[in-house]
Amino acid sequence: MIYSHQDSWTLEGIVQSVPLLGWWYDHVVRNILGSMLTSAGGFLHTANQTTGYLQYRAEEVQKLSNDIIEKSSSDIQQRSREMTLRAQNLVDQAKTTVEKRVATAREEVDRMRQMMRPGGGGVGGYQTFTKAITGAESRS
Repeated sequence: MIYSHQDSWTLEGIVQSVPLLGWWYDHVVRNILGSMLTSAGGFLHTANQTTGYLQYRAEEVQKLSNDIIEKSSSDIQQRSREMTLRAQNLVDQAKTTVEKRVATAREEVDRMRQMMRPGGGGVGGYQTFTKAITGAESRS
């Protein structure tokens, strides 16, 4: 004796029980869904690989950029040092030249002062100085 009977049906079971719909589900729908899922999995796999490759290349580009910046920076610093040394040498040369000319001018001024002193610096003192400057003797 059977007191109760329960059946549980799934949507797939119901579709397969209908003759034309079952064949269409088995041969068309399942193949299309399988192909779509496989394609989606392949797409995700390819996207994941591409993302990894792009990330690797981005890190490589970043490293190369940092190397270029560092090299350029050291080149600029080296050139700056060289130019600073050249400028310092020019300033030192100019300073030496000016010091020599000032010393020469002082000697010339001292020599002229001695020539202008009465009785000091040669025959005739003032007359010798005048002759040295004008090229003619003064008559006083």
